[in-house]
Amino acid sequence: MDKKSLVYSAVLLLGLVFVSVLLNKGIIQGVHSNSHVKLTTNQSLYPEGGEITFTGEIEFALNERVDIKEVRLKNLTGPTPLDVGLPVEPTGTPFVTFVPIPVASGTLLVNVAFAGITSGSSTGTTIPGTNLTNGSDGLKGVTATSKIIYTVKWTPPNTSAAIGNYSAKLFVALKNGTKLESSAAAYGIVTGRVVSIVGPSDVNEASSTATYTVTVSPTSTESVIFGYKTVNGTAIGAQDFTSASTTSIVGTGGDAATTITVAITNDTLDESDESFSVILTSAVGGSFDPRAVQTRIIDNDAAVTVTLASSTASIVEGDSGTATISVPVTLSAAAGRDVTLSYATSDGTASSSSDYVAASGTLTIAAGDTSAQISVVINGDTDAETNETFSINISNAFAPKTATDTIAIIASTTVVTITDDDTVTTVTVDVPISLGFNLVGIPVDVGTTTKYADIAAQFAAQGGVVTQILAWTGSSQAFDPWSASQPTNNNDPVVTGQGYFIQVTTVPTSGFWQVTGAPINSSVALNLVNGFNLISIPSSTSNYTYSTLSDAISSAGGVVTQILAWTASSQAFDPWSASQPTNNNDPVDTTGKAGYFIQATTGVTNFKP
Repeated sequence: MDKKSLVYSAVLLLGLVFVSVLLNKGIIQGVHSNSHVKLTTNQSLYPEGGEITFTGEIEFALNERVDIKEVRLKNLTGPTPLDVGLPVEPTGTPFVTFVPIPVASGTLLVNVAFAGITSGSSTGTTIPGTNLTNGSDGLKGVTATSKIIYTVKWTPPNTSAAIGNYSAKLFVALKNGTKLESSAAAYGIVTGRVVSIVGPSDVNEASSTATYTVTVSPTSTESVIFGYKTVNGTAIGAQDFTSASTTSIVGTGGDAATTITVAITNDTLDESDESFSVILTSAVGGSFDPRAVQTRIIDNDAAVTVTLASSTASIVEGDSGTATISVPVTLSAAAGRDVTLSYATSDGTASSSSDYVAASGTLTIAAGDTSAQISVVINGDTDAETNETFSINISNAFAPKTATDTIAIIASTTVVTITDDDTVTTVTVDVPISLGFNLVGIPVDVGTTTKYADIAAQFAAQGGVVTQILAWTGSSQAFDPWSASQPTNNNDPVVTGQGYFIQVTTVPTSGFWQVTGAPINSSVALNLVNGFNLISIPSSTSNYTYSTLSDAISSAGGVVTQILAWTASSQAFDPWSASQPTNNNDPVDTTGKAGYFIQATTGVTNFKP
C-alpha cells in the first residue's frame, strides 16, 4: 500500500471512531427523521363539545440517546386553535395520572408514558413518577420498540363556532437543532350526535366471535339507527368470517353503547394471519365516524409437514424410447397458501447421462391441496444389465405463515429402482495369469454376488491355485487380504472397476483366468481418494495412454502424480509420474483386465473413463 493510501485509511478510521464517540455521547441523535414522530386521533369525527383524544409517539432507535428540547401539539387547520407545549422534563405532579395543562380554548389533560426508555449517562432532572433522569445527554432507547407516548385529551368549547374540519401535528425540537414533525391527523367536529365504533385489533381463530362496541355521543333518550358492514382484507367473508351488512340501534332508553358481533370461522387450514375490517355506513338521527376498525385473525392451526410418500419406488426400464416415473410429495394437511420446495435427482448405480434424465427445480403444492408429483424421465435400452438406482431428494420447504417460513420435511429421499427387462447375456473374458502376483481387474459385470471365495473356486475349476487375494482400502491406505489359509472374508464381494492383487501358485491350464459375467456396455464410475487407489478401467468408449488418462482425471477435478502398472513377468511395478513422464504414450488397458495403482493428491468422485 502506498503512503497516500495509508494516510487516507487512517483518516477514515479516525472518522469512524469520532462518529462512534458522538453516538455514545448522544450528540448524534437517535430520533433523526419525521418517521420517528407519529400522531393519531381515536376517532375521525366528534360531536360538538365532545372529548378528542390524541396519541403522540416519539420513537427511539435501539441504544441511541435523544435529548429533547420541546414537544408541541398544534392544530394546523380548523375553527378552534390549539397550540400547546407538552412536558419534556416535567416537575411537580407525577405522570401516573392525567395532568391538566392550560390552553387558550377548552380544557386539556395530558399523560406521558415511557416504553423501553432509560436514563442517559449524565445526571440531570428526575422525571416525576418515574426512575428516569433526563440528563445532559437525554434519554436512551434500550429496546427495538422504545418510545415516549403522549396521551392528550382535549375538549374544545361546546359552541357552534368549534364545528368544522381540523388537522393537527406533533412537533418535536431536539437540543442539537433538529426539528421534526408528524404526519397530519385529520378529524372533524359536527353538530348533533356521533356514532363511533371500536373493536379488537386481534382475535384468535378459535374464538367464535369478534365483538365491537358502537357508541353514541352525547347520550339522549332518542335512539340512533346505524348501518355497518364487514370489508374483506386478506381475510375473506364466508371463508374466514361471516360477512355482514345490516343495521342496528344504539341509544335506546339513554344507553350510550351497544355491541355487534362478527362470527369467526375456525378452519383447519395452516395459513397466514389474516385481517378484515368493520365500518359504519349510515346513522339515522346522527352522524357516523367513517373510520374502519381492522381486526386480525390469528391462525391457530398446527404447521403442516411435508414428506415424500414412499422411501422406495420402481419402474421397468423398457427397450426403447422413454418412460416416466412420478413420485408423490404429500402434506400432513391442506395449507391455506401455496407450499413450495426444492427437488433434485442424484445418481446411484444409475447414471443421469444414460439411464435417466436428471431433474431439479421447484415444486408447488397449491393452497388447499395435499399433494403434488415429481416426475423423472427414464431412458429405455436393450442392454442386459443389473437393476440400477437413483434418488429423488427434496429440501427447502417453505410456507405457510410467511413467505420465508420453513416447514419440516419428514422424509426427504425416495430411492428409485430402474428394473432391467432385457435378456441377460453373458460373456467369458480371458485374463492372462502368471505365477506369483497378478494385478488384475474384473472385466465383466459380475453384479454383487461374486465373492473372494468364488474367485478362488473359479481358479481351482480351471486348474489353478490361488493362495491370496489383496484388495485395497483407499480410506485407510492399506490392503484388505483374503487367503486360502485364513478365509475370514470369504463372502466379501468383488467389484467391477476395482483392481486386485491375486497370488497364484499354479496357473490355470489355459494360462488365463476365464471370468464370466454380463458385458460392460458403458464406463464404470470410479472414485479416487487423496493417496493411492487400486482400480481397473473397464471402458467401452475410451482409449488411454498414461498421459491422456492423467489429463482426463484432471478435467474431472482430480490431480494425479503417479500411475503404477504391474509387470507379472518381473513381479515389479512399471511407474509413470507427472515429474518423469518417460512413458507418456504407453497404452493403458481399458478392457478392465489390468489393475493400476493411481496416486492422487486431489481426489475426484464419479469419474467415468
